[in-house]
Amino acid sequence: TQTPDVPTAANLRGAVADAIVAAHREIIANAATGSGGAYATVVAGIVVDGQFHYGWVGDSRAYLINSATETISRLTRDHAVVEQLQQSGAVDEAEARVHPRGNEITRALGGSGSEDPTSATVSVETASVEVYAEDTLLVTSDGLIDAQTDAPQLHDAYVDDGRSDAAADRIHDAVVTDTEVRDAVLNAGTLESAAATLIELANARGGKDNLSTLLLRDQTFPETPAETDLRYRDIDETKPIEQRETVVLPDE
Repeated sequence: TQTPDVPTAANLRGAVADAIVAAHREIIANAATGSGGAYATVVAGIVVDGQFHYGWVGDSRAYLINSATETISRLTRDHAVVEQLQQSGAVDEAEARVHPRGNEITRALGGSGSEDPTSATVSVETASVEVYAEDTLLVTSDGLIDAQTDAPQLHDAYVDDGRSDAAADRIHDAVVTDTEVRDAVLNAGTLESAAATLIELANARGGKDNLSTLLLRDQTFPETPAETDLRYRDIDETKPIEQRETVVLPDE
C-alpha cells in the first residue's frame, strides 16, 4: 500500500493562501456584476497537529489568548498605512491608535470589478504557530480595535501636548487595548460571553465600525509547557532558535 504524503507546514500555508486568492477572485467576479467595487479583509487558517497555519490580507487580526500564562499574542500585522508608519518609527504606539490615516489599508481582497477574475491575485501573508489547550483563538475585524469615534481629537491633543506620557495615557484609556481584549476573554465564562463582552467594549468606546469576532478553543490540544514564554508567538517578536523551521534550498 502507498502511504499518503503528510503535508508540511509550508504546504498548509500554501493551501490557505490559495483559498484566500480564490475568495479574492470570487469577490472581483461579483463586483463586475454590480455598479461599484467590492473590498474585504480576511484572516483564515487551519489547525493540524497542534499548529495553526494561517494567512491574512488587510487589517483584520488574529490573537491567541492563553489562560495558563495570562498572555495575549498578536498573530498578524496590519496591511495598513499606519502600521507602516509605526514599523518605520515615524509614529509611536499611542499615536498609531488614533492616527488620522487609520482607515487606510494597503492590501485588500476584491477590487473594482475590472480585473479578470480568472487570473487576479493578491499577496497573502502567512505564518504558523503552536497552539495549546489553554489557548483561545480570536479572529476579529478592525471594528474592535478601531472603535474610538473621538480619534481625531485625541490625536490632535496628543500632538499639541508634545506626545507626553499623560496624553498617551488618555489615548489608552479611550481606545480598546490588547490588554483589555485579553482580560475580556480570560474573565468570560464561555466563548459566547467573551464575544458579547468584546462587542460591548467596542461599542462603549465609540463603536464606529462594523465588528465581527470569531473565537475558538480546543482543550484536546497539548497543555501549555511549564515556564514557557509565549511572547515568541507575537508577530513582532523574534522566534527562539529552537522554534524556527529549517528550510533546505535546492541546489542551483
